Amino acid sequence: MKKKNRKKISYLLLILAFNFLFAENCFAAKTASNGLIDGTDCEVRGVWVDELDSSEKSTTILSNILSANLNTVFAVSPPIGKNNGWSNRKQFKNFVKLAHQNGLSVHIWVPNLYRQKNGNQSDFRGKKERNAQKKWVLKLLKKYKRHVDGIHFDYIRYANWENVNDGQKMDAVNRVVREMASAVRKKYRRMFVTATTVSATPTWVDFSAEDIPDWFRDWYAAHPGNVYEASYSFPTVPNHMKYQQDSVSWIRESNLDAVMPMQYTTSDTNWNQETDSWRSFLSYVGKESNRILMGIGWLEEEGHPEWGYDPAGVARKIAYGRSLGYKGFVIYELNGGARDSELIDILTNDSAENNFDAPFENSKASCFQ
Repeated sequence: MKKKNRKKISYLLLILAFNFLFAENCFAAKTASNGLIDGTDCEVRGVWVDELDSSEKSTTILSNILSANLNTVFAVSPPIGKNNGWSNRKQFKNFVKLAHQNGLSVHIWVPNLYRQKNGNQSDFRGKKERNAQKKWVLKLLKKYKRHVDGIHFDYIRYANWENVNDGQKMDAVNRVVREMASAVRKKYRRMFVTATTVSATPTWVDFSAEDIPDWFRDWYAAHPGNVYEASYSFPTVPNHMKYQQDSVSWIRESNLDAVMPMQYTTSDTNWNQETDSWRSFLSYVGKESNRILMGIGWLEEEGHPEWGYDPAGVARKIAYGRSLGYKGFVIYELNGGARDSELIDILTNDSAENNFDAPFENSKASCFQ
């Protein structure tokens, strides 16, 4: 080959390498914000989908989701390898494929506390368990990557209502979140990473005796008269801290794209207080409320009299969240039940119940695109 041609080829290869690196950097920058901050015409209209176990049920659920103008689905995973799961493998695969084909943003919901099929709960303090958690989520993404946009960590916590950071458990939860998110981003850069958190409802605690995160102590001192001070005659903490979750730090450290608080009360007062708290927390640590996807309940469960079905209340909660700048709401759950039609109607059709302002009357792109 002539010297002149070799130089020309080298020059072209250099240009291609430069363009590749430039594209990679641009993509990385886009991935870092994932549309939740920069997107001006998007909203996460999410829904949980639990235990896909029949084609008839799956078809009904998907039809309801599309009728409600929802755009994001968190579907519970099936078993894979030695790891537990609640959906039927065949039904899960068919559902996520169809959901993806219908333009929905699909995320695999992983019940991390119940990874083992023997029923034992996960203890994240052990390196062996943390490695197993990482392999689990990577295996799920590898198998279903053609049809999903992200992975969602659920039950990243401990089961008992314990002292804050009891036995370094909060440190362990923070660590497994960090390690799993890092592993996903390294291998699947297009995938979004989100997690559930227990509510921020005030919960009693003795500040002097517990290892409370420093950011919360500082926030508490900077907000005299806050709900955690006013609810009782002694200092309190958010409920999620009693389950070893420091969810604000997950966002502050940029480990996750978004966190989903589980506040499924029908009470507007309690739900609005939840949204106020999260907005204040994130603002204090320099993050945007866009990183919070507010959970809205559509369920009844024994032991939770505060939960239930309140169609008009769902519309009011979305309106309140939007007034504070929130761009994400996730409903638990559309399960093919008889009352789902009430929810679809309040979300999409103007009426006196929603003040003639149906929140999802028109479709909108998910921020998870």
